Amino acid sequence: MQMPSRYLSSVLPRACVRLVLAGLVFSAVFGVRPGPAVAAERKMACVLDAKTNGSVTPEELLVLENAVNNALKEQQFDLASKGERDTIIQGEGIQGCFKEECQERIGRLLGAHAVMVYSLKVWRSTSGAAWTLGATYYNVEVGAIGAKATSECPSCTVAQAATALSDLVKKAIFDDAAKPRGQVVITSDPTNASVFIDGVELGVTPYKRTVFAGKHELTLRRTGHRSKNQSLNVTEGQLTNLSIKLDVGQDPVQVKYVAEHRPRPKWRIALGGALIGVGALGMLYGITGLALNGQCVDSVPMGTACLQKYTSLPMGAALTGVGVAAAAVGAVLIALPGPRNTLPSTGAGAGGAAPASSAPQASLLFGGVGSGVGLHVQGSY
Repeated sequence: MQMPSRYLSSVLPRACVRLVLAGLVFSAVFGVRPGPAVAAERKMACVLDAKTNGSVTPEELLVLENAVNNALKEQQFDLASKGERDTIIQGEGIQGCFKEECQERIGRLLGAHAVMVYSLKVWRSTSGAAWTLGATYYNVEVGAIGAKATSECPSCTVAQAATALSDLVKKAIFDDAAKPRGQVVITSDPTNASVFIDGVELGVTPYKRTVFAGKHELTLRRTGHRSKNQSLNVTEGQLTNLSIKLDVGQDPVQVKYVAEHRPRPKWRIALGGALIGVGALGMLYGITGLALNGQCVDSVPMGTACLQKYTSLPMGAALTGVGVAAAAVGAVLIALPGPRNTLPSTGAGAGGAAPASSAPQASLLFGGVGSGVGLHVQGSY
């Protein structure tokens, strides 16, 4: 039977109202509430102890540390526990390490998204303190430094320095967020090869991670296989897929020879000292002879002719020359380093025998030189 349209227009609105009222009553009775909006995921940051240069008091350190922490909190970061951070640092044996490898390791073990490193340098004078501030944001998700920022704060109070440092931290966060990124997927044959990007070990194959856009240096290493090095170009917003085959074998060993000197022989020190003494004595007599040359041997009354004069110029010059030469040779013998052992710095497995040791050598020859008497010295080291 067909319902009149006028009936439908009057019944349907009343039915809708009843359904809405029934729903409200059901919610009130059974405690059903609309679900809350899903909050944005907060990230975790690890703050390392400040790198300081200059006299920074504990009170100033606390003020500046709080400035860094508050800036991170304002940017929706939770802070990793200092106790847990210090436990990881001590367990890994990386106290005082601010390298990217250390920041990567700390951030990964803490499950942090970022590691913040800040530096403080202060000069104090009668006019106040001048601060040089720095902040480095290491992006653990990417595995690289996202941003660095520095600023100068001349004639600043610690409160002003704290404000400047807070602004630096925020700037580093914003700069990191603005950097273009892409995705990389790296597989290898065989698998489980260590992945190094720009010299930092970031994981093993199969490897998938976000990387800052641009050109990078990629290295794969695996025990029993030759390492593979190649360029990695990452395009913003795109996926870069690499499949690399590693050859069986070993990497060539680079041998660097290091010269290590043993102590100087005692005989050379003794001979050198003796020559210096003989040289000093020869110069003393030689200079005396030069000074006496042409003077009277005996004292004579004033106005009386000198019957005999000293002719000590040749002897004085010879003694002075020999004395200078002997002293110089003695100094060289003492100054020469000890015998040298040239050994490969890689030690065992470097391949090949080490070159024979070469020791400093010196020879002294007294005798005729031209038409006179002289000294010939020859040495090598």
